[in-house]
Amino acid sequence: MVKLFALARNLRAFLILINDPTQTAKVFNVADSSSYKDDPNHQRALARLKANPLTLQMYEEDYNPAWPAVEEMLRYPAGTLGHELGKHLHSNNLTPNFYTLQKDANIQSYIIDRSRKIHDCMHVLTGFNTSVAEEIGLQAFSMIQFRSPITTALLAAGLIHGLGRNKENFGDILESVYRGVLMARHCKPLISVRFEDRLHEPVEDIRRDVGMVDHHRVVA
Repeated sequence: MVKLFALARNLRAFLILINDPTQTAKVFNVADSSSYKDDPNHQRALARLKANPLTLQMYEEDYNPAWPAVEEMLRYPAGTLGHELGKHLHSNNLTPNFYTLQKDANIQSYIIDRSRKIHDCMHVLTGFNTSVAEEIGLQAFSMIQFRSPITTALLAAGLIHGLGRNKENFGDILESVYRGVLMARHCKPLISVRFEDRLHEPVEDIRRDVGMVDHHRVVA
């Protein structure tokens, strides 16, 4: 009965995403569930992330500085991570600490929290905006970076949405997915980057440091 309930909840979240792929917050309840945390595919993804010594070091240090307020971010010079992140949050009416923290103080919860916390940094670094097509592109990037069932489901729901409800923009969706995959394949794991300490640095410097190349921008 418990498994049946979990399946129904997961299916409902998936259908919500097919209708609107930008509703990624709806998936957090699924990711927080015990059935998902015990899933073998999720455990394999976690093992891969935990194998990174930088991520493990961050966990052991309990590295989790709070983001400054958006107004403070915007005081950083234009082009820096702080300023561009603040601009992204302000223009989309977002707050930097929107996510719900896990209750369990273990590395699994730390990695889940970290992946949520850097979501908007990933928007800034990849250059993907919050349109449906580019949000799906970011999910393609996240799928390669994290290899988790959740990121795979997010991407799958976005593609089904494009085929069924957004056919006129499906070409843009596929292009965004292609860009996201290419960028992620050659990029260092962003989950182990201490973005909170690098708000003063130019975004382009951070992109070079993590090995992020947007082939679409290079060709353009």
